[in-house]
Amino acid sequence: MTGIRTTSYIRTGARQVRVGVIDHVGYVDGLAAYLPTRWVTSHYDSLYEMGAFDVLVIGGGTARLVAAARLMHPDAAIVAVIDATAPAAEFVARLQSGADACVRAGVPAVLTAHLLASQRQRIRADRRGRADRRGRADRPDRKDRINDRMNRRRVTIDRTA
Repeated sequence: MTGIRTTSYIRTGARQVRVGVIDHVGYVDGLAAYLPTRWVTSHYDSLYEMGAFDVLVIGGGTARLVAAARLMHPDAAIVAVIDATAPAAEFVARLQSGADACVRAGVPAVLTAHLLASQRQRIRADRRGRADRRGRADRPDRKDRINDRMNRRRVTIDRTA
């Protein structure tokens, strides 16, 4: 496999989700057919060729490859795909190396479900991070709202007297 292969579908109003795929053993074949229309897949020969992406799928990669991917792309959701007959120790090794999820090869629909879940978690984390950066000034707590309401009532009562 040389160069980059890209598969994309009809664009929608929503932001595209970029999926980077590294798969030398064929565990991720046919994935694009199961993904939503706004997801774009790009296949790469190595981790070092990859640009920016939202989700990375590593088919048949070692725990060291997963760890390198996590170091190079700390914000991306990483899903490792391993052999269908691999022992549980393989799962543990990939997850401890930094993968967000680990899936057995063979059922693209299951892999797609994990990709969708990983993307949802990324979106929630981004939203939480933005809310935390805004701080409390944008979101007064309940006591502040109650005190404001009480102060408005006092002003109204004082005016009628």
